[in-house]
Amino acid sequence: MVDITCEMQYLRSQTEDHVKQYAQFFTPPEIADFMVSWVLDINPSNVLEPAFGLGIFSRLVLQSQHNANVYIKGFEIDSEIYSQAIRIFDDHPNVQIVNDDYMSSDWNSKYEAIVCNPPYIRFHDYDNLGIIQDVETKSGYRFRLTSNIYTMFLIKSIIQLTAGGRASYIVPTEFMNSDYGIAIKRFLIESNVLRYILVIDSSYMAFTRVLTTSTILLMQNDSTTDAVAMKSVYDTNDLSRYLAMIKEGNISSDFNYYKNSELNPSVKWSQYYNPSKVRKKTSNLIPFNQYANVKRGIATGDNEYFTFSKMKAFEFGIPEEFLVPCITKAQHVTTQVFTKNDFELLVENDKRTYLLDASKGSNENVADYLALGLSKGVHLKYLTSKRKPWYSIENRKPSDLWIGVFNRANHRFIINKAHVRNLTTFHCVYLNNIPKEDKILFMAYLLSDVSIDMLVSHEREYGNGLKKLEPNDINHSLIPDINRLCNDLKRMIIGQFHRFMESAREGDVDESILASITDILYSAFELHS
Repeated sequence: MVDITCEMQYLRSQTEDHVKQYAQFFTPPEIADFMVSWVLDINPSNVLEPAFGLGIFSRLVLQSQHNANVYIKGFEIDSEIYSQAIRIFDDHPNVQIVNDDYMSSDWNSKYEAIVCNPPYIRFHDYDNLGIIQDVETKSGYRFRLTSNIYTMFLIKSIIQLTAGGRASYIVPTEFMNSDYGIAIKRFLIESNVLRYILVIDSSYMAFTRVLTTSTILLMQNDSTTDAVAMKSVYDTNDLSRYLAMIKEGNISSDFNYYKNSELNPSVKWSQYYNPSKVRKKTSNLIPFNQYANVKRGIATGDNEYFTFSKMKAFEFGIPEEFLVPCITKAQHVTTQVFTKNDFELLVENDKRTYLLDASKGSNENVADYLALGLSKGVHLKYLTSKRKPWYSIENRKPSDLWIGVFNRANHRFIINKAHVRNLTTFHCVYLNNIPKEDKILFMAYLLSDVSIDMLVSHEREYGNGLKKLEPNDINHSLIPDINRLCNDLKRMIIGQFHRFMESAREGDVDESILASITDILYSAFELHS
């Protein structure tokens, strides 16, 4: 096992901002060993490490008895960590480390082996337009501008593989279940390089400083097979056993196998690598957006500046007409029916319950507060710099319901009886213009466990059990067609819903009523696994 003392010392010597700027999250030794073993199995004459860091993969290559003299090339954009890496490999003339951005150089070189833990940087934190255009030109594929840079590293490395060459990458699982990942998956399928996908379960955080699940991709540039083997990994100590099984070709009972032609890039691949999480569903399904549309909440660009409690408004002298009632934190909502009384209680407890709307006329105190924002550089932040004026707020009307964005347990829908706005901690659910009876049936469905079970396969898993839903994940999901219920069941569900809402108004929510609605829907649509 490789010694990671130098990585630990480096992290202790750096500020959090520096590590975050360069997305420096080092690969755990047991994962690094697995990845390197895959590429060294073909005895390559050269190895590329595109995101070098302190060269954990290259150190493992040099430790290998048969590959100690292989030519290694690495790219590292951060001059500080580069200078330390140079010292570590000073006695190895076969190792060349370049202080440059991998994505902007070396396009014409080919490598027999590539192993990489690429940086995880969102699209607005790097020159995504220039980089994505370069990758599009070289690959002939079109990619979304919202693509994370790690996917561009992956595409470039595949292009640089020699015939028969191997690559191993560890990347966030996100791309397999996100909209921007569709083009990435299509490229992987059509290039026929995928051999194994091992998804590290969300209960294990491979990178301790970032909440994201991780996936190991093992690739080979040949045409010996068109099959891809996938597996969820619950214990990284098992990786050595899986490697032995892969080398022996004896994995059929442990992995899920798919031909490239069976993989659909437009669907979430969680249904392939973890099919047990996808429930059996009725054939009577309709799109969610036939009943409602989901949009994200209000994004301020600086919540600390734009949100107010009653005391903060008093201190700055901000009049009430410039403050919009708004939910700013998920923990402020503790019940599935949020009422005006619930909101007023938050106000009295001096929680951040208001959003500044400085566009409602002129006021001296508001003008002073805007000047304070300018002095703090609030107008220069990513979102505010793109708004005119910078302090304007998004036009989001209060929604009928909310659903949490992140959750470690189950997501839940919440009825917004207080009729207040919300920040991005919740998504907004706006009911379509449908008959009143249909609205009641649909809301009863949303409050039941059935709605959450139907969304399980659309969740994106991050580290430490954190789950996320995006608006389009919900909009594009399928739900049981509640209009196909018989009239007696409809009346029963509506009656139960009214009872539940009455209990909420009285401040004593009766959860057993929701359980009853859940049972009715399960039975009616035969949704049990």
